[in-house]
Amino acid sequence: MNMTQLECFTTLAGTLNYLRTAEELNMTQPGVSRQIQSLEQELGTRLFHRTTRSVSLTQIGAEFLPEARQMLNTYYHVMEWISSFHEGAHYALKIGYNDPHALVPIRKILAPLLAEKQNLSPELSLDQTDVSLQRLVSGDLDLVFGIKDAKFKNDKISFIPVHDEHFFCVLRKDHPLAQKFKRKRRKIVSSEDLFPYRQVINIPPYL
Repeated sequence: MNMTQLECFTTLAGTLNYLRTAEELNMTQPGVSRQIQSLEQELGTRLFHRTTRSVSLTQIGAEFLPEARQMLNTYYHVMEWISSFHEGAHYALKIGYNDPHALVPIRKILAPLLAEKQNLSPELSLDQTDVSLQRLVSGDLDLVFGIKDAKFKNDKISFIPVHDEHFFCVLRKDHPLAQKFKRKRRKIVSSEDLFPYRQVINIPPYL
């Protein structure tokens, strides 16, 4: 078992799409498929149900996912620590995050700081956002990357936006709301517009 296999597995578990997984990891689609197949052969079990139209986790794949993410978290923690280690005094920057997909933007954001402060060593901690925020309040963490929790309020905490994600409303063409927006040439949907209708909200795991 290697990190490339685990990267492909955890990313595909989030996207459930081989093409998107390949794009996120800068790999080819057949390359991702080979890594998944080799991991399944090594473990002796199927991790995904695959058809020509869909991909989904098997039961054992879903149960293995947290373990795979924890292994990746440990690996990235060690690599970050080694890469930032230099002689002299060292200080830990304790960072909480809620999804392995956040590691790429986290590394990009931290790169200028770590280049300037070479005695700073990041320590990454994977957990739920609310747990990380509580640890931030108690002083166990220095900063947290995640979705802003509107219900979490504390005078000691400042939320600073680093990225905005858009949500899309998908409707049938004959839906009353779609017809209304077409007549009025509107493109942005508000919460009030949606309240009268039954909805299915799909939030991607990497958020």
